[in-house]
Amino acid sequence: MQRDEHDEPPYEGRAGRTRREVVHFTTSAGARSVALTRVANLATDPQLRQPLVEGTLHAREGAEGLASAVIVHDPASRRVVILLPEAIRHHELAERRSWLSELAEDHESALPRYAAEPLVAVGHAELAALLASPRRALGGAAVAELARREEAITSREADVAQREHRLRERAEHLTRREDEVREGVEETDAARRDLAMRESELEARVLALVERERALVERERLVVEAAPLPEEGTSRRELRDAPAEPRRESARPPAALGSRPPPRPIVALLAEDEGARAEDDVEELEELEPVATSPGEKGAALDRELGASPVAAPLAEARVALAPSNEAPVELVGDDELEEEVDDEMIEAGDVTGLHHHAEAAEEEDAAALVEDAEELGPSHTTLLAESEGLEGPIPASVRDRELGFELDEGVVLYARTTGERLAGYGVAEGAVPALELLIQLPAADADASLRSIVLVTLLDARRERLARAALDPRAPAERALLEALRRKYEARVVLHDGSSVLAEASVASSRELNVARVLEVAGRARGGGPAPALDRERALALALPSPEAHVLAGEGLERAKDARALREIVLAIGEAITPERLEDAVVHASVPEDAIEQTIARAIERAVAEGLALPPRLVERAVAIGVAADVGELISRQLAAFKDASRRPDTALTPELIAENWERLLASATDAELALDSETHELAYDMIRRVRGATPSVPPGSEQDPSRVTSAGIPELLLMLDHPRYRRAAALELASRAGAEHVEALCKAARKMPRAEVVRVVPAIARIGEEAGDGLIDGLSAKKTFVRHAFTIALGHLKLRRALVPLLHLLREEESPAWRDIARVVGSFGNASLRPVLRQASDGKLDDERAIVALAHLANHGADDALLELTKDRDAQSARLAVHALAGRERAREWEDRVLGRLPVDDSDPVQVFARRFQEELDGKAPERDLDEES
Repeated sequence: MQRDEHDEPPYEGRAGRTRREVVHFTTSAGARSVALTRVANLATDPQLRQPLVEGTLHAREGAEGLASAVIVHDPASRRVVILLPEAIRHHELAERRSWLSELAEDHESALPRYAAEPLVAVGHAELAALLASPRRALGGAAVAELARREEAITSREADVAQREHRLRERAEHLTRREDEVREGVEETDAARRDLAMRESELEARVLALVERERALVERERLVVEAAPLPEEGTSRRELRDAPAEPRRESARPPAALGSRPPPRPIVALLAEDEGARAEDDVEELEELEPVATSPGEKGAALDRELGASPVAAPLAEARVALAPSNEAPVELVGDDELEEEVDDEMIEAGDVTGLHHHAEAAEEEDAAALVEDAEELGPSHTTLLAESEGLEGPIPASVRDRELGFELDEGVVLYARTTGERLAGYGVAEGAVPALELLIQLPAADADASLRSIVLVTLLDARRERLARAALDPRAPAERALLEALRRKYEARVVLHDGSSVLAEASVASSRELNVARVLEVAGRARGGGPAPALDRERALALALPSPEAHVLAGEGLERAKDARALREIVLAIGEAITPERLEDAVVHASVPEDAIEQTIARAIERAVAEGLALPPRLVERAVAIGVAADVGELISRQLAAFKDASRRPDTALTPELIAENWERLLASATDAELALDSETHELAYDMIRRVRGATPSVPPGSEQDPSRVTSAGIPELLLMLDHPRYRRAAALELASRAGAEHVEALCKAARKMPRAEVVRVVPAIARIGEEAGDGLIDGLSAKKTFVRHAFTIALGHLKLRRALVPLLHLLREEESPAWRDIARVVGSFGNASLRPVLRQASDGKLDDERAIVALAHLANHGADDALLELTKDRDAQSARLAVHALAGRERAREWEDRVLGRLPVDDSDPVQVFARRFQEELDGKAPERDLDEES
């Protein structure tokens, strides 16, 4: 729903009016009944604030010690507080439900947000703290901005929901992939365990082989020792063919294996008669699984794998014995058979690490697949417009030739290509760190479609000149990742390089996270839902974008404003710049940080108020919203007081024309706020206005002036005097006696600023103008002061204007002060003309029963008794019940009216009756000379 440009109005429904309820309880002295305040409206009944804060309200009402909740409604600060005594703090939810139920039943009044979000205070101390804390109404611009943000959030929530759905699907896919990888890892672990077991078997068989080799070596030695020495000239063949000698045991113990000379090949040394057994042994060895006995690279790998094995030492010792370094290694069995036995694809003979490497490669492949899937969800490392291909020297190859590139690796790293000459003036060569700033901007809103959705990332140097720039497409995953990273945390490490080496490093940081979020949002709107237009990056890189510090909302102009005249120009410019469109321009196109904007606005308001300069309407709203003043009236009062002093200073930079203009604007604001001026301020302001505008005052300022001279003043002078505290009542009475309908509006506006004692004299004079005053009087029913609304009500009742009935019923329904009782009297004085409207409002639930009954009781005394008597027989139970109670209350209503009209003595303790009686005396021409007490 489109929101109004004005402030969100306070809640004016019946639930927020001051209301008292009668409660019954017993004491030692017997049963008692007291009227306790159930709802306290601090705008219409400010006298209740102090007792509430002090915790003495119920005691003053004669119910000290009773634990009863109070709804505190403070329209000025847009706050509803449920005050609970400590004893019934557990009633919080029940009281909330009761309050919200009353709001839900109110179908007539607008419901502002704060009314539906009540606060809770347990004890009067918490209430005092809440009432003292700033919580003000949003201005119209802020409300529009909030509505726009809410729409954007709603749209973003839909996008997030879609992304969550896609992420959920991807997560399920990743879960399946993880399960597959887990199964692969389990299979790899099983293979490793199987390999370890087979390695153990191989180690055992190798040890057995070593032992058998030792035995064969020993047998060879014995054979050699037992054989007779050959005669000289005997050939090797003859020696082989010679008959063998009987075998005999050697008495010499065998030498240690490590101290023997290197053995020769076994088969060549065996004698013929021992050949059969030796050949059997060799055949048995050839049937074993292949084992390489060479202590080369594969053997070294086996040593590393088996280094911790209990058989490692003897196995290594055996290798030394079986493979002397000066001869070729003896391969007992073939490698091909072992490859088929041990590994299907890649394990060579003796390479027991092969399966480990194979398993690790499988894990890395699966992990790489997972990383690819994860990068689709949120890349953790990327490079501008290209995949990172790793580092070649200190600068990644993919960013080396780019003006501005980036990486995302535990933060944002920017690579800006420049030259040493460019950095020479910054002291980089002496170790100084360059002062840089990073801007995120969109081209202007009037750019063509190929540019509007391009995000420009600009790096500025210490002279605020462009050092490097990149044009990003938010739809590209890699480039979106950079923007999202800066949206979360706006800081980066900057590497300045010349393409081959690093020249300097620096860091940039700012509070532009919200700027990036707004840039992405606006860029998304510019793209729309259709296909992306072709992006003209080259044209975008050449654009001249606005500088942040040049924008009025950046605050630099405000800092340079050293006098009131310069400050006035800046304040007016800021007031024009805080429209939603201009704010978006500052944040999105000029890259002014949002917190800098808020600080600039706040400082401008504070300085303007201190100087007494009139604020543009949007800044007035913002001043109340940020707590510079409690309300508009207080703000205007402070400005008037400050400008009264500032305009008198001889060194002021404001010209007389600007001083007069500022006074006129302040006085207009005071009129709108129904704020009365004191005599000194009024005379000072109008004296300056007259001197500049060329008018001469007919009533010179000064306490010695005789007010009787008002009677000789002309209409323009009388209108001018309506704002003068000393002459306004006399001028209003004189103007009302002379003028017609053309000046009723000015009279009614002047009356709304007057105190109680003057209102009760001036409004009856306006009522004597007759029906022509009706519109001004009806408009006065919306006045801020209770007694002004009451006075205009009585005046309308005196004129009996039928068109005033609906506004009067609305006031009767919404009035929060006790004055509603006399408003009900005025409504009832219309007789049968108001019967149907009152019944309709009551049956619709817009008018509560008590007020409807009082109004109908007065109606019964003004000729509607027969209609009410007939209504008691109506089939509508609600209407019949109201009629019965109204007829029963006729006497009380008659007594009230008799006291107001002077037929009975007035109740001096009731200010509503006293005011109404005096007003009636003014209408009848019977008012005494003395004035009413000015306490409102």
